Amino acid sequence: MRTLRGSNQSALWTLSKSYKRKLFFKEKKISHIEWKYKLHDPNLIYKEPRHLKNFNLVGDNWTSGKNHLPILLLWGFNDWKFGFVAKYLSNYRIAFADRKKMGPEILWQSMIFPEPIQNFIVWGKNETVWVRILSRIKGIEIWRMEDGFLRSMGLGANHTHTIFHRVG
Repeated sequence: MRTLRGSNQSALWTLSKSYKRKLFFKEKKISHIEWKYKLHDPNLIYKEPRHLKNFNLVGDNWTSGKNHLPILLLWGFNDWKFGFVAKYLSNYRIAFADRKKMGPEILWQSMIFPEPIQNFIVWGKNETVWVRILSRIKGIEIWRMEDGFLRSMGLGANHTHTIFHRVG
């Protein structure tokens, strides 16, 4: 076997290192299943405008005559998770709070939500003190959802959907 010496060997090492980096980063590109979902304008769902611009109403349960289903308000979820989370929670009407606005403004908007909210679901431990305050004021239980280490489909960095399991 022929070996390279001197500058040729370091050039090959640099090329090899560069190639390895490209492969490493290439593997992390998004290659997930696209979960389609419908966003509904809160002002079309509720007759009176309630300034609910920071909530994403997701799923067919908002418009298919299933207005008897309980409402879950979800906090801290990336938008690419909306589709499969809404599908998993198909026995509820799902409202995702805007991830970037979890302060006093969204606290106020949650308090004037037109219908009672059954539970909050927080991604991991991402809730702010405002979410905890609202939970106490309205007597709403906080549930938590996260993928953790129980996953069989792939890495979260690749936007792979989560496998859910309720404990307790």
